[in-house]
Amino acid sequence: MKQFQFSFIIPANTVQPYLVETVESLFIQSIGFAENIQIVLVNDGSTDEISAICEQYKKLYPENIICIENLTNYSLCSARNSGLKAATGQYINIITPGNKWDKETCQAALDFFKKNSKVKIACFPIMLFGAIKGKHWLNYKFTKTRVVNIFKDQDCAVFDLCSCFFAQELVKDRFLKRQFFDESNPASEEIFWIAKALLDEQ
Repeated sequence: MKQFQFSFIIPANTVQPYLVETVESLFIQSIGFAENIQIVLVNDGSTDEISAICEQYKKLYPENIICIENLTNYSLCSARNSGLKAATGQYINIITPGNKWDKETCQAALDFFKKNSKVKIACFPIMLFGAIKGKHWLNYKFTKTRVVNIFKDQDCAVFDLCSCFFAQELVKDRFLKRQFFDESNPASEEIFWIAKALLDEQ
């Protein structure tokens, strides 16, 4: 199986234009999509339109795009778990339709991880581009590019899943310990999962 620098897991549960905007923001990454990026589309099969979009992308990039369909007990948590099991990238991001990345994001993440080889979680500031535009209200945490020890600077912990990149070794280690997204607790599981990872990594 081909190894990638990045894997992006996308729960494909929302129709155009949101899913299309998200996927196509990954196609234009400056590090090169075909060589370095994998997309895992997790589709609950809820609409023919979503299935058609997923298949269209898979035909376009058969080596880069995986489509997982017809999950039982479909939820965001089960989609994330299925996507993480399939992801092969060295660094993994889980992004929901309606969010998208700047074209230099992967390069910036790669540079950061290479410079800070012991760090397994990297977070990015969020820009709003819908009806409300501009910096997200939580971007005060991002004063500069740096490594944060959350025990010394607790206010800098970021709990937005779309904002975070995780080293594959962290994800696989948590799966070996059966620390999945809890599918019985969908409302707050994203924050809980990140918090546990941050506490482990500090």
